[in-house]
Amino acid sequence: MSQVIQHGSTDVVILGMGAMSGTVAAEVTLAGYKAVGIERGPSWDYTSDFLPTKNDEWGVMFMRKYDHQLPVSTPSLRNNRNQFALPVRRNTPTGQIISEGHGVGGMTIHYGGLMGRYAPWVYQMRSQTINRYGEDYLNNAVPHNDIQDWPMTYDEYVPYYEEWEKMWGVVGTNQGPFMPSLSSYPLPPAPDTPIGALFKSTAETMGYHPFPVPSSLASQAFVNTYGVAVNQCNYNGWCGAPCNYACETGAKASSAWRSVPAALKTGNLDLRLNSTVFRLDTDDTGKVTAARYYDAQDDAPLRHRRPI
Repeated sequence: MSQVIQHGSTDVVILGMGAMSGTVAAEVTLAGYKAVGIERGPSWDYTSDFLPTKNDEWGVMFMRKYDHQLPVSTPSLRNNRNQFALPVRRNTPTGQIISEGHGVGGMTIHYGGLMGRYAPWVYQMRSQTINRYGEDYLNNAVPHNDIQDWPMTYDEYVPYYEEWEKMWGVVGTNQGPFMPSLSSYPLPPAPDTPIGALFKSTAETMGYHPFPVPSSLASQAFVNTYGVAVNQCNYNGWCGAPCNYACETGAKASSAWRSVPAALKTGNLDLRLNSTVFRLDTDDTGKVTAARYYDAQDDAPLRHRRPI
């Protein structure tokens, strides 16, 4: 029988240990705050969990061994608004793919590794469209006219991009004319393949200016800004396909081996693995005061959050 366990307060409670939340864990713990990370999956070890089974195409692509396990919790699915929504019982490649992260690192455990910046226009889509074409054009093109500018411009976001790219280990030269101020990423691009070299030379003879796609697959070993040592990609070709293959060297950037290790090293992060949040308690003002979750034993602990 499950029992309710109530824990004391902590500075920060982080729900999930994916790309963003895993980075938040590093930032707050390195700043000296105590944090609890509630993660519904396990903590993967790429040195032992992936190498023996990574090339299991059936298990990875069709059985989704690195995705969230549907028997634990499942979304419902319907193909149109008139259908009765039913729970998804199996992730299939024919329309019921619900690819979700499972464990520390989240979806970055088995994504394709593509990584780049948004162009400046994205951040001022509304104002730049109006300046160039007029507001009537925008109203006609987007009848609901719900497009809004971001709160900051691209130039204001650049320092945050740069900090992220150094920590994540983004590789590449630039993104062509879309990023005039970006000369290169922190790490050099991966070596050309014969097909890539042929494409590049052919495109250049036609007057185009191709460039390597920015990615987060470390082209060389390095130590990131959190002090975490990162291995070099071994270019074995098992990163793409439906983006379901994990990296057995840790070269594909993930919070599991970029930021969370730094948080754990501080001693300020308490990971609660195989735990599913089912309710957030709030006070009269709407502020969250506690997170309730089931742990691996189906108990329902309670952790309070003290504002920073």
